[in-house]
Amino acid sequence: MKVSVIIPCYNGEEYIGQTIGSVFEQTHDVDEIIVVDDGSTDRSAEIARSFGRKVTVIAKGGGGAANARNFGAGHATGDALMFLDADDVLGPDVIEHLVAQLERYPDDIAACPWYRLEKSGERWVQRPPSCAKLGPDQDYLSGWITGWYHLPCSILWSRSAYERTGGWDPQAYVNDDGDLMMRALADRINLRITDKGASYYRRMPEGKESESLSGARFTREGREAQIYVIHKIASMLEERGMLNDYRKPITQALSQLARFCLDKNPDLSANCHRL
Repeated sequence: MKVSVIIPCYNGEEYIGQTIGSVFEQTHDVDEIIVVDDGSTDRSAEIARSFGRKVTVIAKGGGGAANARNFGAGHATGDALMFLDADDVLGPDVIEHLVAQLERYPDDIAACPWYRLEKSGERWVQRPPSCAKLGPDQDYLSGWITGWYHLPCSILWSRSAYERTGGWDPQAYVNDDGDLMMRALADRINLRITDKGASYYRRMPEGKESESLSGARFTREGREAQIYVIHKIASMLEERGMLNDYRKPITQALSQLARFCLDKNPDLSANCHRL
């Protein structure tokens, strides 16, 4: 199985070397790494190219992470696709265990455990996942709607599963990864989760987080995007005659967003109407 890793990058010189290095250290070979340079003004592209011919750097003059991922996927030749941020880190056997799942289920999506990396003094330390827990009565889609999730660094997409979704939605400025996965699950694409391997998502310190997508979710544009994603998945479920099965988690998600909006964006609360 040919594996392609796609990394959108905007001014990621501080960590992109570690990210690419962790891909090179995999116990299962990765066939190509595509770095989409989204208008960087630092040494990101130079650092990526220093890894040699396995890394392809494609310049793209802005447009955001979702557009960059779509652009990279369009150039990828792999049977399986992984999307990393330019500061993620893979444990050494992640690709091996995810490929094993897709070799058994070639049209599905595979996921492994993930953890946060947080700064403690001068060191980055491992922390537990920052998401909600999957309830005993929840399936994966219900869980994803209400705040349980796997991050892109822990997910390997079969090409057929990815192409069925139609790709990343640039309008989902925040939670574009959740939007992509929820569309896949609503389309009855199976998610296969292994307990082997570990991927690491870097949580930026306070101050720097406000510049990242993690911080963007607290802005007006971020809240609008979160509401958009939930309404979008609700419409998709309604079209498939599945909305009644997921009405409770959809309502829960919208009610939570309405509460979040009350302080700084009370006018947006009206958009979080219950279904």
